[in-house]
Amino acid sequence: RVVYSDAQGAGGVGAVVFRGDDSAPLFCRWRVPTRWIRQLRARKNQVEAFEAVGPGLALATFPDILRDSDVLFFIDNTAAQSLLSGGAAEDEDLGEISAAFWCEAARLSVGAWFERVDTHANIADVPSRDGTDVPFDSTTCGALRHLGARERAAAAPDIPFFTS
Repeated sequence: RVVYSDAQGAGGVGAVVFRGDDSAPLFCRWRVPTRWIRQLRARKNQVEAFEAVGPGLALATFPDILRDSDVLFFIDNTAAQSLLSGGAAEDEDLGEISAAFWCEAARLSVGAWFERVDTHANIADVPSRDGTDVPFDSTTCGALRHLGARERAAAAPDIPFFTS
């Protein structure tokens, strides 16, 4: 399985899942809730945190597809890639995002590997920017539409730091 995820500074997060067969990819779009954003440590911007949420969004939204498999996650933010690959962070909020990802991956028996993808080659860019209120037939979804991608309603990742 292959997952591309992306995020943008206002909190839009998207994920695209390729199942490893000839079936069309699936994608989801989600916005980080304002109450979560308020709980993040103050920093210049929160894009690293939002990018780090992307793979967890994929696990939460597509557990039926990703369960019991090895998954290659492509991410275009090196800080978030390092955070997730390392499984820990100095900042509590970022560490909790990483820990929640790895707990969910373990629960689903997902073997995860992270690689960087150039931001211009990241097919999850559009779902992260469009927001859930933009119709899929929008011209900005051209590549996904060309591949026959289908949208699935996003499921919020379970990150106890934000929900407790």
